[in-house]
Amino acid sequence: MINRPHSFRANTRLDLSHHAPTHAQPPNVVRRSVLCCLYSNYPFGVGEEFAEDELREIWRDFDEILLLTLGKSTKITKFVPPNARIIRLRDVAHGFRSTLRALAALATPEYLAEIRTAMLCCPTSLISTLRWLFTYGYFGQAIMASVRPVLRHPNCVLLYSYWFTIGPYAFAHLRAEGYIFKAVARAHGADCFLDRQHLPFREVGLSGLDELHSISRAGLQQISTGVLPNLPACQTNLFVSHLGVHNPRHLRSAYSQDGVIRVVTCSSIIRVKRLDLIIDALTSCTAKTIQWDHFGDGALRKRIHLLAAERFASRPGLSFSFHGQVDRATLFAFYESEPIDLFINFSDSEGIPVSIMEAFAFGVPAVARDVGGCGELVIDGENGMLLPSNSGADDLSAAISRFCDLPLTDRLKMRDNSFEAFSSNWDASANFRRFSAQIRSRMCPGYITHD
Repeated sequence: MINRPHSFRANTRLDLSHHAPTHAQPPNVVRRSVLCCLYSNYPFGVGEEFAEDELREIWRDFDEILLLTLGKSTKITKFVPPNARIIRLRDVAHGFRSTLRALAALATPEYLAEIRTAMLCCPTSLISTLRWLFTYGYFGQAIMASVRPVLRHPNCVLLYSYWFTIGPYAFAHLRAEGYIFKAVARAHGADCFLDRQHLPFREVGLSGLDELHSISRAGLQQISTGVLPNLPACQTNLFVSHLGVHNPRHLRSAYSQDGVIRVVTCSSIIRVKRLDLIIDALTSCTAKTIQWDHFGDGALRKRIHLLAAERFASRPGLSFSFHGQVDRATLFAFYESEPIDLFINFSDSEGIPVSIMEAFAFGVPAVARDVGGCGELVIDGENGMLLPSNSGADDLSAAISRFCDLPLTDRLKMRDNSFEAFSSNWDASANFRRFSAQIRSRMCPGYITHD
């Protein structure tokens, strides 16, 4: 047993120029493959649904799995593999003691440097940065305390953070203590697009990872330009590993044949999703009859519902339905049973929208702004229409009108191309199997990964 302090050393100067195996593992020992996954809430509550798809594909590749979760909930709502055990990090953190340590960390040189950086680059986000720093200190020690017992045994350990936030930072500190493991993380949207928020310790986290997998090329570019300049040695550690979706019954949506244009949106009802602009666009487009169905909920639901009711009342032939927050089975049943002509995403910012992948899985073309990774999904004129990132309601209205005016053969071709894009690029099983093979490579010297 290696005697290591359980306190979180926030003021430790990390030396990650090499990953020296100071905690050498005994030779000729049968090694078990252990996957330690860090999530925000999984397998509890809502959110991280796509982590469930991933875990269902890769869990058999490991002998043991630890699911580390930051969430408050205790009700399991998602798949838990039979070889997994759950660790609630809020149970590991020791309340008042952990709070004091996290507060004390704010006065260390490492944290003060991050506070100065936040004040210089985005002073308006200082309060948010302080919250993040406290969270890193509070949960960082819980992550390390949970993982150390696994690292002390002769296992082949893969530490995996679903987000490029607290996890990689804790992994870097464990690496500095000399433990042997492979560390990987995913980067999605707000955790890699630098213009969305200031997140601390990006460079520390990246330097402690063996691989960082962005879900989009746009996200990878952000990390390359914003984080890599000070870490050129990490260039080879960056990868694009797309998410994906399933079409379990391999059915495609029908298209309208009664003169109605049926449009679907699927998102949270929050400002960044710009449902207000979609309402304005639908109100002014040339199609005579439009049915709009929205899936998702959020803080602005009442306001957006009232706006749609007011605008549509002045325009005969328009109707809408808000279906609220539904599970994927309900959403997919709608795609299977109802005719759908067009999917719209008009967000101000995106990572890479899975909602468009879902539409493609049922052969529904999409209209989207060229933000985030939308341009990796929508090929203008082939499987939908890609509009400039600064497009407004008039531009969207014109695009919808152009789509409605297309000959049926062209619209059917778009539908075929949408389904082909899903099959070739966004199929969850294929993408997650490739991801599993990549993260298991060079996981442990002499260890044979599962096939």
